[in-house]
Amino acid sequence: GGGLLSFKAPPSGTKGARLAEVRTSAEGFPTVLSRFTFEYVAPDAEPSPPFVGPWGGLVEVTVWFPPAAIDTCIVTFGGAAATVTVPPFVSQHSTGASVANLTVRAPPGAAPREAAIGLSCRQFSRGIGGNLRYLEAPSVRAGADLFETDGCKSLSCTLLVTVDSPAPWVSSAEHLSLGVSSDLSWFPHQGVPSREPILELMGAFAQSLSLRVTMPPTAGGGQVNLSVVPCGGVPPRVDCSLFAANVSFTVVGVAPSLTPSLTSAEAAGGQELTATIVGVPPSESAGAWNASFGGSYVRSLSVLYSTVQETALRITLPRAEAGLRMLVVWRSRGPGGGRRALGGGG
Repeated sequence: GGGLLSFKAPPSGTKGARLAEVRTSAEGFPTVLSRFTFEYVAPDAEPSPPFVGPWGGLVEVTVWFPPAAIDTCIVTFGGAAATVTVPPFVSQHSTGASVANLTVRAPPGAAPREAAIGLSCRQFSRGIGGNLRYLEAPSVRAGADLFETDGCKSLSCTLLVTVDSPAPWVSSAEHLSLGVSSDLSWFPHQGVPSREPILELMGAFAQSLSLRVTMPPTAGGGQVNLSVVPCGGVPPRVDCSLFAANVSFTVVGVAPSLTPSLTSAEAAGGQELTATIVGVPPSESAGAWNASFGGSYVRSLSVLYSTVQETALRITLPRAEAGLRMLVVWRSRGPGGGRRALGGGG
């Protein structure tokens, strides 16, 4: 009868055919049951990172059993020559095999595809096993409903962003950051001191990322460009900024308005009124608000409440000459100055 036998060959520092024997384990004079040959071959070349974008990029390639004149050879990806940036470093593996490490810049190429790794030398050109993956550039899915509610308002704007072909190392929100380009002035989120967009990673898959982005409130409307940048947990030699995905959208401004609780007041001053303000970013700090009445600054002002929907201020009116006078409230935009003025008769 016959049988199936498997064995693990010991490490070898050289390539080529070897003769193997299967013997009995009897003491004294073991019997040779079978002889056969097998071959030690070079492992596939190992690229690190194993991918680049369509723009190419830096890759360290490990070549097993390199030719003696490896410094005269060119690494190719899918037949296209790479540019050597660091000369080959040849060392000895723990198995005794020689190994060369080359840092090269892979050329731009079509994506997605697997590009076979080759070696082109003076005397020969051949494949050395292994592939470099060319990935598609990340992009925000076109035609998708971008907003959680009806459009993006200056005081309430939440985006639902789907990034197709995301960077392959992204697995958590910590791997992502957001960049905002706009002429708008941003205010802190309600209850949160930050003026930065709030990012939530709703789903991470090889083909796409699902993000929820809450924009901070702003005092007006305009165009915004949002960048999703995967610069956390980045593999060596990868330029993470090239894997950013961008989307542009419009913030619709809400016209600010002020409604005073009084329509008339004594010229001597001292009366209190409530000013209800809509369309201005919230702040529960009295120091963020200023007011004047009839051209005179209001010295007594407090915040009753302040939400994204509206803010109510308690104002003690100063002395003013008789006649129609204007109540003006403005909101500091934070460090650097600037203000937002609201007017109402009194």
